[in-house]
Amino acid sequence: MLKKKEGIDAVNEKINDFHAQESSLFKTIKEPETLNSINQLFNKLTELRENLASIETNLTRINDTNALIKSLEDSKDKLLDEIELAVQGLEKNIEIFNEFFGDLTKEIYGERYIFDLSFDIDKGKCNFDISCVTPNSNGGKKKGEITAFDLAYIKFVDKVKLKRPTFVIHDSIEDVDVNQIRDIFIEANNINGQYIVSILSDKFSEDVDLKTMKDNSILELSSTNKFFKV
Repeated sequence: MLKKKEGIDAVNEKINDFHAQESSLFKTIKEPETLNSINQLFNKLTELRENLASIETNLTRINDTNALIKSLEDSKDKLLDEIELAVQGLEKNIEIFNEFFGDLTKEIYGERYIFDLSFDIDKGKCNFDISCVTPNSNGGKKKGEITAFDLAYIKFVDKVKLKRPTFVIHDSIEDVDVNQIRDIFIEANNINGQYIVSILSDKFSEDVDLKTMKDNSILELSSTNKFFKV
């Protein structure tokens, strides 16, 4: 019994000590300086929580932006690859076209002309030209170049199996040299397409030329047989 009483006394003593500490703590908390410190700490904690939330929001935005940048970079790389393939295909097509164009101009003029295509990156423009063409080329020669270009295009379309029109219509070629007209007719009869052009009958005088005109005429007009009978 004595031991139990001593144990109870010890417990009561501890309880009294805790009550004393509690009273001292409440007394301290009630002091203005302590309350002010607690309030400041609470405000600081609130500010830190707000800053943390802001940082988390900014981190989310940064991650979203980085994901968008990566997506755009992937799209850019894919687009550049597609452009590279398109340019390679274009260069290959120009190479094929120039085979026909060069052969035709060589046959008509005795000189090989090449179609050239270049890109001006700064201006965002595509420039094209025909090499070995002087600025003062006469009209007849220019028309011959156009004819050679169109015939070469028809051959190119046939070669690469494109679904494109395989005929060309020119208004007239009277100012083209007669020898070049003969070569043009020969080449036109060897393409898988149609070359339609108007020409005056008095352009030719030799029998072989007149026969060529007759064999290849689809419509013949005269002063008595006018277009639409007008």
